[in-house]
Amino acid sequence: MSSQFPEVGSKRVDYMDKKLKSYSAKGSRQIIPSSNGNSFQLNSVINIDLQGNQPNTYLDFAASYLRFTVTNSDGAAFKIGSAYDFIDRLEVLVDGSTVSNINNYSALVAQLMDESVGGQFREHMGKCLMGTCDDDLANNAVSIAAGASKTFTLPLLCTPLFASSKYIPCFSRSTIRLRITLANAARAVASADAAAATTNDQVVLSPVDFIGQYIRVSADAQMQIDANCNGFYELVVSDFRSAEGTYNANDTNLNLNLGISVSSLDRLMFGFYPTRDTADAFSNQNRSNLLLQDYAISVNGLETPRRRIEASSTNVAEPVAELAVASTNSLGDFNHQSNLNPVSFALTGGTGKTKATTGSAIYMIDLESLKPHGGDGDAIYSGISTIGATTQLVGTFSAGTDTQHSVLVYGQYTMSLVLDMKGSQTFMVQT
Repeated sequence: MSSQFPEVGSKRVDYMDKKLKSYSAKGSRQIIPSSNGNSFQLNSVINIDLQGNQPNTYLDFAASYLRFTVTNSDGAAFKIGSAYDFIDRLEVLVDGSTVSNINNYSALVAQLMDESVGGQFREHMGKCLMGTCDDDLANNAVSIAAGASKTFTLPLLCTPLFASSKYIPCFSRSTIRLRITLANAARAVASADAAAATTNDQVVLSPVDFIGQYIRVSADAQMQIDANCNGFYELVVSDFRSAEGTYNANDTNLNLNLGISVSSLDRLMFGFYPTRDTADAFSNQNRSNLLLQDYAISVNGLETPRRRIEASSTNVAEPVAELAVASTNSLGDFNHQSNLNPVSFALTGGTGKTKATTGSAIYMIDLESLKPHGGDGDAIYSGISTIGATTQLVGTFSAGTDTQHSVLVYGQYTMSLVLDMKGSQTFMVQT
């Protein structure tokens, strides 16, 4: 009896399966300086303008990066958790309208890097590029001496432009602005002495550039691309929205209004920060367990998951398992790299000044009903709709603690960035 499945040979003998030559295109590396000055103290705003009206041209945002040099004019050295710590808010605007607005951006990047980037990268290539280090920040963090300078390069992670699997069309009539709000000194750097802490005016970023990788295709190729999509260029991408609250001393319940209204909320992540603006601590990397006992997201009173995720100082396994499910489908990936460990994950109320007092707890909730696996992440999205709904992060603590914490929450959602070249010829957002 013959098999119902056709017999096939190995791909190693399929000589028709081969690389194909691309159509005519030319790549170029462009240096785009900040448009509102070339020297910026902490707690100021930097604008990078990516111009439109460039025929047949695309931007490979995932191969582009922000470059800046940091100079320390303080009389003492300071350390950084990473160069992302200098960025407090990152916005993407199109023709003055906000496309993306990620507040507490540096803390978001720190959460994601702790979950998915191991010490080998952080201590070597990451330290060269973006000033990261392993989990021993007190001893191994990048230090900038008094009067010294250091240059960093940052891919702008978590933005919808970086998340796009497609090139960004540059032939629209729109100007895309990257608006970067720098953090204050207490949040950006760890000073050697809190009594004589580094101030905003003692840390200067200059110059600040965006290094863009551009591709210009031939006129014939552009006509073919335009015909294939009928002049309608849609980028389906991920973005983040943030919410912030406060844990007051001795609270035993968590109930934080999120205000996130989107059609597909794919996951929620959050952390508790005991030293958010402490001058001599690593503010963005120090997260507390805070004796969290259980947690969920509530949408119009209906909780997801229906039975809350449980956690404790002796049960870090369940929140880490849910983190692996929600973040990178890494639950069964035994090669997955991370900066988490059970001791720091269980720490509550650490000072963030030494390895032993720096916590790493991160919590995530997966909200996709049909979660893609096996590298098929671009195929579908299936988060929950929160449009017009009251959304809250809810949970309980096994006991109250005597330290106030900042609560930082991030919702990752799917949106569309649409360019209709037969219509307005400008980018529009659909969430």
